[in-house]
Amino acid sequence: MRLPAVLLGLSLSLLCLPTLAETEAEISDLQVAVDSDQVLVTVSLDNAFDEQWVERLESGLPTELIYDFRLARDRQWFDKGLARSRLTLIAMYDAVRQEYLLNFKHDGRLVDSRVVIDLASLQRAMTHIDRFAVFPLANQGRAGRLLVRARAELGSRNILSLIPTKIRTDWAQSRKFHPPPGETVEDR
Repeated sequence: MRLPAVLLGLSLSLLCLPTLAETEAEISDLQVAVDSDQVLVTVSLDNAFDEQWVERLESGLPTELIYDFRLARDRQWFDKGLARSRLTLIAMYDAVRQEYLLNFKHDGRLVDSRVVIDLASLQRAMTHIDRFAVFPLANQGRAGRLLVRARAELGSRNILSLIPTKIRTDWAQSRKFHPPPGETVEDR
């Protein structure tokens, strides 16, 4: 009777172990700038792609990388946040032309499309986002000091071939900033 308990404990401990992709991928650089009434985000993601991701992409399947952003007040206590935003990058390989199509969707709307000719350029375009307008600043209420949190979702995997889970980085946090004078942020 002791052996099933040991096997159950071992199985549960395997569920809690992170995969190699989860431990390696991380947001290394998150910077925020405010330009007139927009919050601009620059983000870099390191170690995002493994062999399985490249195989999926080169098989012709659309392959996603998702950035989740949260705008929040600088508070020590729990806060629902001011706004949420999602940037989805979808890459597709065209084997006939031997090129990659990269679509950028911001909160579900297509905002940009690029054709990239090699895998290294595609990976660079997906992991280095420069001054992307993520949040508008509205004229309602006083916001105080703000910050942006970001994480990346790299895909999914199955634990023990049964339990689907998403592969995500940890949340990264920007430096705190103040909206320009006269600009305040709307609660959502």
